[in-house]
Amino acid sequence: MRLPHVPDPFVSPLDDIPLLVTLIGKVTGQPRPEIARRLCREQENPGANVAADIRRRGIEPYVWSNDLADFYAQTDAYLYDTLAGNRSLHKNQMRKWIGEFLQRDFGRPAKVLTYGDGLGFDSLFLARAGHDVTYFETGQCSVRFARSIFQHAGVGVRVLSDPQQIEPEGYDVVVCLDVLEHVPDPPALVAS
Repeated sequence: MRLPHVPDPFVSPLDDIPLLVTLIGKVTGQPRPEIARRLCREQENPGANVAADIRRRGIEPYVWSNDLADFYAQTDAYLYDTLAGNRSLHKNQMRKWIGEFLQRDFGRPAKVLTYGDGLGFDSLFLARAGHDVTYFETGQCSVRFARSIFQHAGVGVRVLSDPQQIEPEGYDVVVCLDVLEHVPDPPALVAS
């Protein structure tokens, strides 16, 4: 079976701000004006929401700790940070390159694990490109958001939030973008 054409990497709903505001509202329970304010803040100053939440919680930035691990798992600030990143030209060029690489060099639908895919846009893109995708993420808000975009898009992506659920040797391809800088021991993660 051949793969369909590589879809636009700027996957819908990245192009629909009102829908994104609605989806964030369903995940966080925040009012629309607050969500819009935080989205604008993030577009103007990337990382602003994460930096503010880290300061509010009294966590030392850039130093690995259990508090930082809990922060990654619990904060909603990454919804805004990751959403802005997924809308960037750089991220979309990276996503397109991966889709074209798999189309050209793999040539058939692959079993893909997207490890640490945050809001799920890489998983959504790869599912639309014809791959069998499993999404893995530990951040609770991110998992809820990803489930909502998969449901809205009508794509079947398996969702895992416990690393014990990952099948060793169960995937043809592992996509791991913007993750290693958020773990205490990147070499150990890659080795596992």
